[in-house]
Amino acid sequence: SFRFCHRMDLRDPHNPEDEGEAMVLKVFKEPKPAETYFSEAMVQILSNTYTAAFNECSKRTVNFLPVYVLKLHERNDSYATVEPFLSGKYVKHNDNDGHVDSCDAVPQAFSHFTWAASKRKLLIVDIQGCGDMYTDPSVQSVQDDQHAFGDGNCGWKAIAKFFVTHKCSAICRAHGLPAAEKELEALKKRCQPCSDLRRLRRRSEVGRSCALPTRLPPAACNFPRAASRT
Repeated sequence: SFRFCHRMDLRDPHNPEDEGEAMVLKVFKEPKPAETYFSEAMVQILSNTYTAAFNECSKRTVNFLPVYVLKLHERNDSYATVEPFLSGKYVKHNDNDGHVDSCDAVPQAFSHFTWAASKRKLLIVDIQGCGDMYTDPSVQSVQDDQHAFGDGNCGWKAIAKFFVTHKCSAICRAHGLPAAEKELEALKKRCQPCSDLRRLRRRSEVGRSCALPTRLPPAACNFPRAASRT
């Protein structure tokens, strides 16, 4: 983790009877400019804009926590993000390196949905949280600027890795999403990823099991950072 998380209570200073709301304050372990905190908040807010359309064709309702940026005057005007405290079992479902860490098809389908809904301009991964309430996502963008959505944006590489390991479910089909194989073939034409993609795709289709989360070899999909776009 790149941040410290602190439990806090948000209370009204003018209301002595206010019991407060349980919140989480997050600060980077290393000093970061204010823009980094606003970027982190923007990514989470942007991710939540895709949930309404996804929920229309889903039996479960997913959402991302609201997030705020605070300026801490008593801490040398440093910054932090604040969001409501999540109670329950915390689960990370996927990340920006092609890992699939849970058997829940909903978050995987949501990631796939964001790629299609954004007209193949971005992919939202790092889906994690409690139940169907998520937090701390990352946006993978086709823009040449790898830092357009913060340090978690690995661009074409992360997008390709997602579709290498993604196995479409009934939820993907209910949303009319193209099969992962077709998405991967289209990516090959757009960004010329490494020749290992086809081999890795076939490997991911063999012996898939919920008891064995998918892990990619470190050298997989090592294609150029600056990818051509159409």
